[in-house]
Amino acid sequence: MIKRVRKLEQLGIIRGYTVVVDPRKLGFNLVSITGVDVEPQNLFEVIAKLREIPNIRFLALTTGDHAIMAIVWARDSEELSRIHEEISRLPGVKRVCPSIILEVLKDEKP
Repeated sequence: MIKRVRKLEQLGIIRGYTVVVDPRKLGFNLVSITGVDVEPQNLFEVIAKLREIPNIRFLALTTGDHAIMAIVWARDSEELSRIHEEISRLPGVKRVCPSIILEVLKDEKP
């Protein structure tokens, strides 16, 4: 079994290992999937600023409805509002579109 796992690692099929954390157990009671619309000329500056925000746990450049999608962890609604306000004030941000996760129905890891 260990030889097979090592072989899959060498082939790049297994790229790494991870720990899955429950944000609520760490005091983050709200999780938001947030779309961010950005002026094209400011895209990479906004991405750089978003990377610096500790509460943003995931960040992706997309081709969907929003140029950027972020997953934001917040302790309460006040903190979530503050983070979204901070994002909206970044130069070039046109719109911030948060969706608060009420319940996770499926969560498969690749």
